[in-house]
Amino acid sequence: MSFTERVLALIQEKGTTKNKLLMELGLGKNSFVDWTEKGNLPNGATIIKIADYFGVTTDYLLKGIESQSNTISTNSGQIGVVGQSNAPVTLNGNTPAPTAETLELLSIYEGLDVKRRVGLLQTAFSLKDEMAAQK
Repeated sequence: MSFTERVLALIQEKGTTKNKLLMELGLGKNSFVDWTEKGNLPNGATIIKIADYFGVTTDYLLKGIESQSNTISTNSGQIGVVGQSNAPVTLNGNTPAPTAETLELLSIYEGLDVKRRVGLLQTAFSLKDEMAAQK
């Protein structure tokens, strides 16, 4: 199933229309033509908007992959460790869906090479420490 087919199925499941979706998300009226006939995918921000609108993950929209239980551990300096009991963040369906900002940050992170990922994490930890010191 393609991106467009998944969006159309979600539209039907939600009982809405293509036009209502496009209007509510502020998308152009030719968006479906671009996605279907031209094979263009929307940009990351639009994919996040669509995912939020339907309450699904961007992975589902792009790849048809349902959300899996993942744990991100920073206590031991490891990222992406599944099942780490001391992890500060757990995405397992029992927590609220990530915000658009969180998804955008993850998208940026995933597009970086390992060296830049480490740099981004170091910056994030520094900012977190600064905030804790200010309290």
